[in-house]
Amino acid sequence: MALFLIIAEDDSTPRDIQGIVDSAFPNAYRINKQCWIISHKGLTTEKIARQLNLPTEDQDDSEGTQGVVVIRATPSYWGSANTKLWDWLAAQIEKPNG
Repeated sequence: MALFLIIAEDDSTPRDIQGIVDSAFPNAYRINKQCWIISHKGLTTEKIARQLNLPTEDQDDSEGTQGVVVIRATPSYWGSANTKLWDWLAAQIEKPNG
């Protein structure tokens, strides 16, 4: 199971990042208003960025006009969370493409 965090800086983007994530990854687990976990085999951070329509390496957005969004691959996890998150993670492990 490949886990990725999508992290948006609070109020950093003029775009509807929640709507964009929901559309691209309807099964994403929302941690808070600017952080989601997604799980899917075969994805990379670059593929996720493209699905979110984030600027690519050939598009200059050095001023951050598209907002600040970071995508992080997460090889493992540990922590304290509500039962919903642990249930979501367990379901992702059981999915064939999770």
